Amino acid sequence: MTTLQAITAPQLDAGEEWIDTDAVRRLLEAHLTTTSATQKVVADGIGVSAAAISQFRAGKYAGDTKGLARKLAAYLATSTARSNVQVSVGFVETSIARGVLSAVRYAEIMGRIVCVMGAPGMGKTTSLKEYCRRNPSVLYLSAHQGVTGPKAFVEELAEVLKVSGRGTLRVQLKAVVDTLRGTNRLVIVDEAQKLNAPVLETLRDIHDQTGVGMVLAGNLEIHPLLQRRGAGQFAQLLSRIAVQHRVPDEVPPEDVRQLSEASVGSIDNQAVEVLTALANAPAAGLRRAANVLPALVGLGGTVTADDVRKATRMVGR
Repeated sequence: MTTLQAITAPQLDAGEEWIDTDAVRRLLEAHLTTTSATQKVVADGIGVSAAAISQFRAGKYAGDTKGLARKLAAYLATSTARSNVQVSVGFVETSIARGVLSAVRYAEIMGRIVCVMGAPGMGKTTSLKEYCRRNPSVLYLSAHQGVTGPKAFVEELAEVLKVSGRGTLRVQLKAVVDTLRGTNRLVIVDEAQKLNAPVLETLRDIHDQTGVGMVLAGNLEIHPLLQRRGAGQFAQLLSRIAVQHRVPDEVPPEDVRQLSEASVGSIDNQAVEVLTALANAPAAGLRRAANVLPALVGLGGTVTADDVRKATRMVGR
């Protein structure tokens, strides 16, 4: 099988890079066949005309064929690396992710309310969305500033449920409750620290009437915020929170290794240490380490600590 590594090699006597134009042509054909890329997309990517790509494919390009082949080889190598990154770092079930998935599963099976709390960038949202991917019946909403009251929230929930969103709050709420009652479905509300008191009480009311499980996920303010607002005001909601799952404050080195190996392959212990320190820096998180990994793809061999430091400087992390 022709690979990108096999089509270029240093030519010692000529002092320039040797290129196998036929191999590049075959790789280009495979790229156009197996991806959504068109001749124009490829042409724009290397700064030539679509006609030049067409002529190269037909073996009739009258210009600098080897020069064009080199540009194409570099373009195809980058496209392949980008594709590999997108596949490998889509979801990695680290220990942090397993903890979140377990808490969410409990909420769904038991029909209870669960809080998932943790600092930003630790993988909460990624884990929640993965749970939804595995369980398509789960309802996922992300709170935002536009949800200013119960009516706005119920409208969004009704939209996710594909229930008519017209009418008063009472009418909308009844439609949502009637649709959810007896279904044993799960409702996940991400960024729950943004919800105000009336919306939280509406969620509690929906839970009481339907028996569906609920997950309130967000930063570390969620549960302490409820307590500060007054035990009397939120006593009913607090009494229904069955589990408070707190994501660890620090990223374990093994989680960093799992994510790294899934993304870049072999990585040495010192490189893992550097990435772990990066993830555990103030206001960082696993996301910060993950953002560096794409710059390490395609290096070849085992990734070293020096590679990580260079990549970190390159991406400005």
